[in-house]
Amino acid sequence: MSYFFQLVVSGVVVGSIYALSALGFVLIYKSSRVLNLAHGQIIASGAFITYALTVWVGIHIAVSFILSMIITFFLAMSVERIFLRRLIGEPIISVIMVTIGLMSIIDGLIYMTPFGAGNFSFPEFLPKTPIAFWGVSISWTQMVGVVITFIMIGAFTWFFRASTVGISMRAVSDDQFASMSIGISVPKVFGLAWATYYCRKFDITPEEQPVPEKSLRVEPAAWRALIPIILPIVLIGLKSIAEYPTTPLGSGLFKAFISFAGNPVVALIAGVFAAFFSGGKSTRDERFAWVSDGLKSAGSIILITGAGGAFGNILRATEIGATVGGVMVNWNLGIFLPFLIAMILKTAQGSSTVAIITTAALIAPLLAPLGLVEPAAKALTVLAIGSGAMTVSHVNDSYFWVVAQFSGMDTATALRCQTLATLVQGVAGISVVFILSLALT
Repeated sequence: MSYFFQLVVSGVVVGSIYALSALGFVLIYKSSRVLNLAHGQIIASGAFITYALTVWVGIHIAVSFILSMIITFFLAMSVERIFLRRLIGEPIISVIMVTIGLMSIIDGLIYMTPFGAGNFSFPEFLPKTPIAFWGVSISWTQMVGVVITFIMIGAFTWFFRASTVGISMRAVSDDQFASMSIGISVPKVFGLAWATYYCRKFDITPEEQPVPEKSLRVEPAAWRALIPIILPIVLIGLKSIAEYPTTPLGSGLFKAFISFAGNPVVALIAGVFAAFFSGGKSTRDERFAWVSDGLKSAGSIILITGAGGAFGNILRATEIGATVGGVMVNWNLGIFLPFLIAMILKTAQGSSTVAIITTAALIAPLLAPLGLVEPAAKALTVLAIGSGAMTVSHVNDSYFWVVAQFSGMDTATALRCQTLATLVQGVAGISVVFILSLALT
């Protein structure tokens, strides 16, 4: 009799694992009418990512599990945006054929990684002693699987019966066109995309611009209007050429003049003076109004940039970046280390340039200990630093204020939109870098 109960328990455990997979199939099909036959490959991708983070990179399995969920989320969202969203309202046979092709593509990509067609086992992280009762034994792995299954089923049951989004998804699953006719956004339900679902919560009203009165002033020609923009670019470019090691512009007075005029501050001032004269004749009051309007728009941005630059100099003087890097290098984070250091520096002082330069200086001597010595690994390290250097943009970043002011957003709205958007793009960037590292290194 105990053997029979053992078989029943084993069947419940295996069925729970299949139930989680089936839950994904049903969730996608009922919300979008798409039978995603590549669902198993996406699940396998998440498992391989978790294994790679845990065994190859050395991250704790709990952290690896969370990171793999994030990476797999963006992988699934990319599949939805590129392939499945285009299939709204299409015949079911077309959807099936597309997902079959997608299944083959993901299989091929997995075979190209170091995993190949091999079998891999996760390291033991749960107690090895099984739970025994009534002559039936169940391992901790099986118990955790059953518990997670029931939690997920209960959570999704509540989600579809009680939440607004869940009810909308049920409506879309019954009839997409009828749902659209009553105001339900099918693309939002179909993909739950951040840009369409989250940012619709904010109402950004642009400022009404006064209609300028007709003026007798003759507008300048296009080439004259572009001089204030082109002149600084040309001067800065000539300075870069003049300071090239081969000294193509010589080493005399002309080079010294170009080096001075090509200084970004001097070049921009030259562009400002060029703007005064590119519009033809103007009075002193008109020029004063131009400068006043420009300072009114850019003044706060300049102050924030200056404060961020000062704070960046403080960080460099105190060598806090080196301290943080020295601590984090022992965490065995691999390709995630340059991303995290750049992200911390960017968030702390606001300058992406400072974050990139400082992180590059810290990571360069650590490439060998991190196992990033191959050319492809070095290129991926640069990409990881770039991903971290745009995560996140908030009040100490001049770009944050440029977006906020010229988009008509107040500070709270900009923090909830712009800042969160840069967080998403940074995480998406390092996710792609990590996937490439599995295939190329």
